[in-house]
Amino acid sequence: MPLLKRSRRRGTRLYVVSDFHASDPAWRKLLNAIRMNAYQADAVLYAGDLTGKAMVPIVAVGDRYEATLLGQRRVARNEDELRALERDVAGLGYYALRTTKEEVDALGGDQAKLDALFSKEIRARVKQWLDLAAERLDGTGVPLVLIPGNDDPYDIDEPLAASQYCTNADGTIVDLLPRRPGQRSQTNDLSYPLPALRVRPGHRAGPRPEPEAPSLGR
Repeated sequence: MPLLKRSRRRGTRLYVVSDFHASDPAWRKLLNAIRMNAYQADAVLYAGDLTGKAMVPIVAVGDRYEATLLGQRRVARNEDELRALERDVAGLGYYALRTTKEEVDALGGDQAKLDALFSKEIRARVKQWLDLAAERLDGTGVPLVLIPGNDDPYDIDEPLAASQYCTNADGTIVDLLPRRPGQRSQTNDLSYPLPALRVRPGHRAGPRPEPEAPSLGR
């Protein structure tokens, strides 16, 4: 007579990523992996460093735009080429800035204006990512929890708080998988209740540090 064995149950699976630093393709690949259930994750935790550290000026010169990207001169002669150049910039985790030579020169001498512009670009990218997450992940039932990292300025807290899908776990405790009434453990010993999977971030809590000065690539 064959032995009778208890079927094995899969435990809770947490998909953890970090350090995209404003790379648009990386974020889109993450959302696609969640939507397609590629890793059969019960919850997703983004563990820090959403934002980038530099803007790339795309300067209007007559009827074209010019930029320097990774040491190479790039020229966009029409709107399609300009959008492609902006995608390349975003793919590297930078922020594309359509501008003029006069504006670039003015920003180079005014750190306060540069900081304000950089903050605007950072918040816009984070909002864009969060809106895309709400669109792509609606109906999946997989929570996406974000913990801003030491490279993430507090400027992004506002768009994080307004997200319709993602949760900002900074400075709080988040139940990723709250236990439903009567739910049991997924371990072999079914007498133990299933504890909620919790996140307690701490590396960004406390007084706000002085932000690193943004750079304007040339």
